[in-house]
Parts: sequence; C-alpha cells; structure tokens
Amino acid sequence: RLVRSAMTDLGGQQKLAEQYTREVHWAITSTPLFTHGASDFGRTFPSSKFYLDLWGECYPHLAHIPIKTWITDLATDRNLLVGKRFEQLVEFWFQHNPHFELLATNHQLICKEITEGEIDVLATHHDSGITYHFELACKLFLSSDNSSNWQSWIGPNGRDTLAEKMNKLEEQSTRLYSAAGKSFLNSLGLDAITPVCWVKGYFFHHISTMSAPKAPLMANSGYPSGYWMQLVEAKAFFSGQRLWAILERKHWIGPYASSDQVDLIPEKELFEVLDNRLNETGYPMLLACMSQTDNGWHEEHRGFVVGDGWPRVH
Repeated sequence: RLVRSAMTDLGGQQKLAEQYTREVHWAITSTPLFTHGASDFGRTFPSSKFYLDLWGECYPHLAHIPIKTWITDLATDRNLLVGKRFEQLVEFWFQHNPHFELLATNHQLICKEITEGEIDVLATHHDSGITYHFELACKLFLSSDNSSNWQSWIGPNGRDTLAEKMNKLEEQSTRLYSAAGKSFLNSLGLDAITPVCWVKGYFFHHISTMSAPKAPLMANSGYPSGYWMQLVEAKAFFSGQRLWAILERKHWIGPYASSDQVDLIPEKELFEVLDNRLNETGYPMLLACMSQTDNGWHEEHRGFVVGDGWPRVH
C-alpha cells in the first residue's frame, strides 16, 4: 500500500507540474492582446515574435527544473487574483532563464518615505545587453456593446474597464523616470532601460455578436478570445451532449486540461448548477467546453455566464 500510495502521489505531482508548465507556456507564448502599433499610444507592446523568441531561448532549460521546484514555487491559492498568478508565472520563468539577469521583481519605489509606485520586473538580457522594465498584466474583458471603444470593455466584476487599465499601464511604464525610479536605476549602475508592457489575457464577445465581433482598438488579430452570455440566455445554449468545467479563478489562465472527467459537468445538468451558483454568489462564472483526447480532457473553447443584471454584480 505504501508503494502504491507513493506512486499515486508521484503521479499527482507530475500532473501538477505539467499543469504549471502549461500555464507558464501560455503566460509567455500566448498572443499578446495588443499589436506593436499600440506603441503609438505611448506604450511599448512587443510583437508575438518577441515572446516566441524568448520562449525558444529558455525552453530547453525548463526540462531540467525538478518537479518539486515547480510545485513548491508555483503552488497557489484557489482564489489568487488572475494578475497576481500571472506575475507569479512570469517571475518563475525569469528566475530559471539563464539568458536574463533578474535585477528586481515587485520593487517599490520610495522617495522621502512616500511610495511612488512599484515595478514588476527589471531584467537584463545577456546577449543583447538590453535592460527591460516589464510591466505585467493579465486581464479578461467582456464587450458590453460590440464596440472597439476601450471604455466599452468591462471586467467580469463589472467595475474596471479596458480604458482604465490602459491608462494605468501608461502611468506604470513611466515610473522609472520619476525621482525614486532614477535613484533606483543609479543604484544599479543603469542609465538606459527599455519599458515593455507585457499584456496577455482574453477578450470575450457576446454570443449574439460572434459572427461579426468587433475587437478593441489596436487589438492583435489573433488575440485569445471567448464569449459571454447572461444566465437567461444560457438555458438554450447548454442543450447538447458536451461536458463542461467550471473554472476556479486559478485556472482562468488557460487553456484548461484535466486527466479525467470526474469534475466535468454534463451539459444537461449545467444550467441548474449555474443558476444555483449565480443566485448564491452573483459573480460571473468562467466555463470551458472539454473534449477527450489521448492525453485526457482538453479545453475547446471558453465563455462566461453572468447574472442577468450584469455589469451590476452583487
């Protein structure tokens, strides 16, 4: 029994490490939400090639990271905010990337006992000699009226908007030019940095507009996407034979995979589950439609189900 238990535990650790590997891979290589042209708005958004090149450099080294390190360093609380989880994944990648010297993470800039801001990642690429200031963001926004206007894209909580997030990014990317920022750079012997907005996530279109969805201004053509619907619309949508997973917040950084179907919900039972949960919490739920492969169950597509009063969330 002890041998069987140890083997089961090892198998569980292996699956967990594989899940974390998928999450890190997505955090690095997924299509950025905005095109390089968005830099015209005063922000620096690298192309997809930038991220793919970074991954290609580091990927061979990831295979040598012990399973225990993956699990210990990336263990997460089920309700950790998506942005914080994203930062955790990217920082792990930098910590194990021999092509970069990691100079600082989550460093507070303080001047005369006043905190002027925080920088997410400061790292120097060995081959190019470029020191990057990476501002990290992973956001999910729902289109409220099928418009390209950033103000029309709203977070699941019904409060923040894409316009607010982009303005905040612009502010954050200039913090190293403040008095506290310049002092910090001087302490590291740096005088030139390259600011980069590392922005990943998903844009969700209402199901009624999926045939002709309008993307946000300056969005990348291949941005990760999904759909959303109100609960009143869900009953007709969930009427087939598919299996679904209700994703905990820690799995919102996708795509989701499962080794078995124990936690998957048959479509005919799904509406009742959604109805009960939304009545209990009022908070939108993210679902993944799952399909079986030789390696378990994998996400086909994802979508939010929100309360009928959304964007008001109680």
